[in-house]
Formats: sequence, structure tokens, C-alpha cells
Amino acid sequence: MLYVLQHGRRHWNAGTLMYFLGRRDIPAHDRADQRVQQLVGLCVHTRLVETDALLIVTLYHNEKTGLKDHRRKQKFDRKNYAA
Repeated sequence: MLYVLQHGRRHWNAGTLMYFLGRRDIPAHDRADQRVQQLVGLCVHTRLVETDALLIVTLYHNEKTGLKDHRRKQKFDRKNYAA
């Protein structure tokens, strides 16, 4: 997980800082390492709690869609809303 925080892409969304490790984020000297290849697609959601402290909210592995689900807020579907 620390590898993802060091080398992953950072995105702000809904008050959380997300780190996502894609294939192109891995340095050339680490690409042959099988342990690093298993981290591809890992997304870590963090939140700043103090000036120097990061709180890890959640993490999950999603290699297929990556950050596509988090780039935009999902639209509200009024038909599926049951009041």
C-alpha cells in the first residue's frame, strides 16, 4: 500500500484524496517484480485529518475500470429513486 501512495496518481474527489496505481505509473526498474504487478489497479482513499497525517478511509482493487468511475459524480436517476 505504501508503494501505491509513493508511485500512484493522485486525484481529489468528494473530500478524499485518491491514489491509484496504473501500469504506466510503475517505474521501469520495478516492472519485472511480480509483487508490484499485483498492485496494479489498487485504489487507496485517504483523508487529511491533521496537517501531516493521512487517514486511510478504504482501499480496493479495480484494474478494469480504474479511475473512470471516480472522475465525475454520477448523475441522479429519478426513475430509480423510491421516496
